[in-house]
Amino acid sequence: FMYGLYWKGVTKASVWASFAVGVGITVANMIHPFIASPINAGAIAMVAGLIIVPIVSLVTPKMKKEKVDEIFSCLDETVVVHKRNSIEE
Repeated sequence: FMYGLYWKGVTKASVWASFAVGVGITVANMIHPFIASPINAGAIAMVAGLIIVPIVSLVTPKMKKEKVDEIFSCLDETVVVHKRNSIEE
């Protein structure tokens, strides 16, 4: 999730691969407990996702640059907020 928010190089295939690995680790641990605690299994699944996403993203086709720029264009918006004092001096 964090890679998708901050890195423009994430591919759809890497997200699905990370999802499959995370679910695979969790379900496999439920069927045949090889990690003592389910909490640790979830943590290992999250760390595995952090490793899988950049590796798969580097070897799979990227989206077109124009589409990526369109998706991330909201980061370039300027927001103006008017300040109002609640206590008058």
